[in-house]
Amino acid sequence: AQPGGAALGTRIGDGAFNHLDGGWFGICGTQVLGLTYPVNLLVNFALRLWGLRENIVGLLFDKDAMLLDLKTFYIVTYASLVVVFALSVAVPSVWFMVEVIGSTACMVFAYVFPALLLASGEAGGGRWGRAGGMGLLVVAAVVAVFGTMNAIASL
Repeated sequence: AQPGGAALGTRIGDGAFNHLDGGWFGICGTQVLGLTYPVNLLVNFALRLWGLRENIVGLLFDKDAMLLDLKTFYIVTYASLVVVFALSVAVPSVWFMVEVIGSTACMVFAYVFPALLLASGEAGGGRWGRAGGMGLLVVAAVVAVFGTMNAIASL
């Protein structure tokens, strides 16, 4: 938006793309923009898949993905692609995932971390503090189940 505003000044109106109609520049410009968007998505997806594959390989095999044999490397890569594609088809809106992740993160920060701190005895409080921490973990589990059920029900 900033380059469009700098180039067109106060004439920008609703957006810079509105001014790319007509003339050879407008036709070529919209085509180039239309082609660069899928390329950008493909490049970004490959970069994000790399991190996902590294985490999966580290979890399953406890080593770097580049140290795997070629067959296992491709199996993990294509399995990740299939799972990501299946999730993108199964979940109609990204906001559902944002709700679930948000409620889970809030649950962890609000209940689980303090409960684990109390239950470990590091926060003091002795035996009653540990018992309170365990009770808070039970509350966290109950609230997490109902919060997730609520997010799923609103789908």
